[in-house]
Amino acid sequence: MRGIPSDNSEATDSGDPQGTASGEEPVVLSGTISADYEKSCHLADQILRKELELLRLNTGFRILTTKQGKWKRWRTFAYNMGGSAVSFSGITTICAENWRTWRKPARADRTVLRSGPILLLIGHCIGLSGAVIEGSLDKLEEYRNWRQGLSPAAHTEKVIKLKKDIDDLFNQREALLSASNSLSADQRTLASAESRVLKGIRDQGLIEYANFYIRARKRAVSRDFEYLNTIGITTTGGFQGSINGYMAVEKRDRKYAQAAGLGFLESGSLIVLAPWMSKGTQIVTGKIVGKNIKKKLGDLGDTSLEKLTSDLDDLKKKKIYTPRSDRSGDIEKRVVAYDAARGVFDQQKLFNAGEKKKGDAAWRERVFFNAIVGGTKMAWGTNLAYGGFRYAGKSVKTNPRNFSKFVAIGSTNYVAGTGTWMFDALQSRARGEMDLFTMGVQQSTPIHKLNRRMASLEKIEEGLGK
Repeated sequence: MRGIPSDNSEATDSGDPQGTASGEEPVVLSGTISADYEKSCHLADQILRKELELLRLNTGFRILTTKQGKWKRWRTFAYNMGGSAVSFSGITTICAENWRTWRKPARADRTVLRSGPILLLIGHCIGLSGAVIEGSLDKLEEYRNWRQGLSPAAHTEKVIKLKKDIDDLFNQREALLSASNSLSADQRTLASAESRVLKGIRDQGLIEYANFYIRARKRAVSRDFEYLNTIGITTTGGFQGSINGYMAVEKRDRKYAQAAGLGFLESGSLIVLAPWMSKGTQIVTGKIVGKNIKKKLGDLGDTSLEKLTSDLDDLKKKKIYTPRSDRSGDIEKRVVAYDAARGVFDQQKLFNAGEKKKGDAAWRERVFFNAIVGGTKMAWGTNLAYGGFRYAGKSVKTNPRNFSKFVAIGSTNYVAGTGTWMFDALQSRARGEMDLFTMGVQQSTPIHKLNRRMASLEKIEEGLGK
C-alpha cells in the first residue's frame, strides 16, 4: 500500500503567518466550530467507517474467490500426467506394431493391436474421471459456501445494504450542509471538499465489488465450461474413438475405423478450440454478469481513481488553509484514512494488472500446447478415418498394407502429441511449484497480498479511534 503522506499542518502551526511561501498554515487567533459543522464531521466519520466496511467485504469476497484447495493442483497434475502417459503408451503400441508389420500385416500380433485402443480408452477415462471429480468437488464447495452465507448472491445483498446505509448518511450530511446557516465560508468549502472524497471512496468501493463479482463469475463459468469440454474431449476420443478402434481389430472390419477416426478428429478439434472457447465464454459471461450486477447495485457513481486522487489533494490543500479554530480535530485522522484508502485502491490496481498479465501469458501457453496436442490428434483421426472409408467393405486380404500404413502414419503424429502433453504436464507443475515457493518465501502470493490488504483496512479503522 502507498505510504501515508505526512501532514505538515501539525508541525507548522506557528510558522509564517501568510502560509503561502512555505506551505504552512496561517495563524488564526479566534474562530468557532458550529454544532452543524460538528454534526457533519460526525456523519463523515460514520460514512467513512461504512466505506471501510465495504472495502473489507470486498477483500473477503476476493479471498474467497481466489483461494484454491491445497491438493487441487496436484490432483490436476495427476489426471494430466496419468492420462497422457497411458495414452502415450497406447498410441506408441499402435504406431510401433503397424510400422513393424505394415508390409506384411498378417504378421501383426493381434493381442498387441488390441492393447493399443484399450490403453487409449483408459487414458481418456482418467481425464473424464478428473473432470467429474473436480467438478463435483467445486460444486460441493459452492454449496458449503451457500449454506454459510458466503455465496456471491449473499455478498451482493450485503453490499446493497451497505450502499443504502452509505447513501442515506451521505444524503443526510448533504441536506445538513445545504440547510445550515451557521457554517463559515471556510467550513462550508472544507466540508464540500470532504464530500467529494467520501463520494469517491464510495464509488470506487462499489465499482471494485462489481469488478470482483464479474471476475468471480467469469472464473466459475469458464471453469465449469472447461470441465464440460474435457468431458466432450474424453468421450469422443475415448468411447467413440478408442472403442471403435478396438472393434476394428476385434471384428477385422475397417468400417469401425471410420467412426474411430471421426471420434479422434472431434476430440482433437475440441482440444485445439478449448482456450479460444474458454476465452469467448469469459467475454460473454463478463458482459451478461456486468449488466446484471450493475442493475442490482444501482448507481455505482462515476468517480475514477484519478479523480479521487485529485479530490483528495484538493481536500488536503483546503484543510491547510482553513484556520484550525474553524475545523474539527478529527479531520486530521480522516484525511490520513482517506489517503490510506486511496493507497489500497492503488495497490489493488497494480495487483489486478499483474493478475491479468499472468493470465494472458497462461492463455497464450494453452493455445500453443493445445494446438500441438489437439492438432496431432486430429491428424491421427483423419488418417484413421480416411483409411477406414477408403478400404471399407474390402476383404482383409485386399490392400491390407495400405490401410496399415495410414494407421502407422496417423499414429506417429499422435505419439508426438501425447509426448508433448506429458511434457506440458511436467513443466507446468514444476514451474507452478517453483513460483509458489518463490512467492511463499517473499510473502507475495495472491492470498498473502489480500491478507495484507485486510490488515491495512483494519489498521485504517483503528486509526480513526472509537
